[in-house]
Amino acid sequence: MAPYRRPLSLALLAGAVALVAAALAARRWGGPHGGLVLAHRVAEHTVVIGWLSLIALGAAILLGLRTVAPRVALGTPLLVLGAPLMLLYTVLAYWTADSRRPRATRPPAARTGAWWWNGVTP
Repeated sequence: MAPYRRPLSLALLAGAVALVAAALAARRWGGPHGGLVLAHRVAEHTVVIGWLSLIALGAAILLGLRTVAPRVALGTPLLVLGAPLMLLYTVLAYWTADSRRPRATRPPAARTGAWWWNGVTP
């Protein structure tokens, strides 16, 4: 086994755990009104975090295990359960994205005059 495979797989596993922990912390403590602003920005991207975690776990399985049997034993549930669940979550997040977006109560004011004239007299 190459000497870089084991540390790289541990780094990928730690990265996946960190991504999931960041998403969970963002759901718990992030908010636009007084919460952690960075955590709120992370909470808006849970689909991307989920896919990156799934890819990192798959890469850690492929790099960290030497023989085929443990790779199949751990990789099969990851592919059979993880990928379809993430696809379902992606579709549901896409469908519900419009319902969470605030609606404008009135249309924005139209600009009058030319592009260099904002309607205010000097």
